[in-house]
Amino acid sequence: MGKFLVVPAMFVFIVVNAACAMAVQPSTAPNGKTPSFASATTVDTVDRMAGEVLDRFPRAEGKVTAADEKTVTVNIGAKDGLFKGIEVHLFRPGKPIFHPITKAILGYRETSLGSFIVDKLGAHEASGRITKLLVTRIIPGDTARLSTRKARLLFVSGGDVNEPVKDRLLHILRASGRFEMPGVKDLPTPAVKGDIAGLAKASGAQYVLTLATSPTKRPDRTKVGIVLYASDGTETENLSSLVDSTSSVYKAEEMGIPLVIEERRDFFYMDELPYRAEHFAAGNIMGDGKTELAISTGDRIIIYRLEKGVLHELWREPEAHPAAQLDVECADIDGDGRDELYVTAYGQGRAQSYIIKYDGKDFRKVYGPSPVLFRVLDMPDGKKKLLTTTVGMESPYSGIIYQSEWKNGRLVRKGRFKLPSRIQDPYGFAILGVPGKNKLGKKTTVPLYVWVNDNDYVEVLDHNGKKLWESNERYGGYDNFFEVKRKSMMFAGADDRGKIKGRVIVRTGPEGEKEVVITKNNASTNIIRRWHGYSGAEIYSFVWDGKGLEQKWSVKNIGGYLADIYMGDVLNDGRDEIAIITDPTFELEHKSRLNPMGGVSSMTNGIASRAKLLLYKIPQR
Repeated sequence: MGKFLVVPAMFVFIVVNAACAMAVQPSTAPNGKTPSFASATTVDTVDRMAGEVLDRFPRAEGKVTAADEKTVTVNIGAKDGLFKGIEVHLFRPGKPIFHPITKAILGYRETSLGSFIVDKLGAHEASGRITKLLVTRIIPGDTARLSTRKARLLFVSGGDVNEPVKDRLLHILRASGRFEMPGVKDLPTPAVKGDIAGLAKASGAQYVLTLATSPTKRPDRTKVGIVLYASDGTETENLSSLVDSTSSVYKAEEMGIPLVIEERRDFFYMDELPYRAEHFAAGNIMGDGKTELAISTGDRIIIYRLEKGVLHELWREPEAHPAAQLDVECADIDGDGRDELYVTAYGQGRAQSYIIKYDGKDFRKVYGPSPVLFRVLDMPDGKKKLLTTTVGMESPYSGIIYQSEWKNGRLVRKGRFKLPSRIQDPYGFAILGVPGKNKLGKKTTVPLYVWVNDNDYVEVLDHNGKKLWESNERYGGYDNFFEVKRKSMMFAGADDRGKIKGRVIVRTGPEGEKEVVITKNNASTNIIRRWHGYSGAEIYSFVWDGKGLEQKWSVKNIGGYLADIYMGDVLNDGRDEIAIITDPTFELEHKSRLNPMGGVSSMTNGIASRAKLLLYKIPQR
């Protein structure tokens, strides 16, 4: 993706206010000013305006032409994007780095020499005082470069956005490779209160970027104003133009591949987590009506809340759990107004699951360890039920699934939960309520079971287990399982793995129709039964048309392994989003001249220790 820009860590804050087609008043920027669009007489593009912003964070490389103890002169200048006050880093090339197989030169080892600040600037030359010197002296021929690491950006929009303009701008900023974007959030303009410096300080930002839009009489023309501020509130760039909101808007590509095929959408919030995240759940955990996230690291639960685009840690388990956490579920089963956390864990040959609850003052474990596996199931009537099962003697699952409930402060079994006989464990299915008739011919809601089978094909079953439909392609693709080591399961062909399949979500669409949302990890290799490489992930929405599941929308080309998904109001703004956790482990790189077959993108990815939390807007078609 290119080399990274050397700028101190920062956030960029963007507020978008796009009025509806009938509105005539332009939106107001977060600083209270209304950008002037009077000069916007010719049709512009988002790409060109974004390019002017990127020019403030240039990439350039040249050579040192002269140097002494205090100053340096280089052969790059204003035409290359330099400006007075910018920092230039200095390097000295060393020994070449060879490809281990082809022996082609991949690059050169470099020694960092220091840096200087530009104070004299010409079109093709710049000089300045040395501010950092790590060697005895700088000599002509040393390398001068602006780009060594990414800048940190926070993207926040507010109001009714002009989605094509916003999405295109987001894509350009991300695709430039110059920014790390840990978060994107909608924030109403009044919440900013016009204090750019205060906003920058609160966010840890060195720059603030505001975006204001206003509709015109033509639906394909939008007035766009972009203002870039320094952290002290000083305006450094002010752009306004009339934009063709359809030109070059939907051509977002990464390495020649569309980021989101057909749907033309990209994630709008990203936060890199400082650990590998295995699973997560979300809900009203603290009982104050807001959404909290409970993320599993595999042996510890950490609880967060997203506020104003910033992910705040609220609590973490003080000690790592001795068993591997396989699943996290969130629901208010005890009916006290706070969601409990149901953590399924397995280790040392047995299930060791437990429950965490917030008591109004602190989080504490209220149940477990228990030899059961948990699943919270959304019912067609909107209620939630807690399912439990146990590990089997002759197979990973016992095949007996119970409904459990809280009674007098204790978790007890209510009775067997009836499912089609083919479904032997509580994971990887959802119940879809569709219009039908009962035995008396009266209209009622009939349950259909949407199930990802053991081969990752999607089936639709009726209550008697009759298969009504099956997909032509595989979905699912989750490598989340526990292993049962028993002598009775050592015969040839026995699978001693209990798969914890991914979530199947049923939600109500914008027109009242029931959507079924299923995820898919694209396996790039299946050579070894217990190991798969993944080239990316996808999310699909289907509706039942009476004969089968018809695809409604999709989100594709998600990088890495999709570990878990949630759909709900993660941002606490009254609107639902798609939230996913991705893990770059075994993420494969695209084919290239040096690597024509593709392969693991890097040793760092191969043993990745950082996951990402991504938020997407829910497509409406």
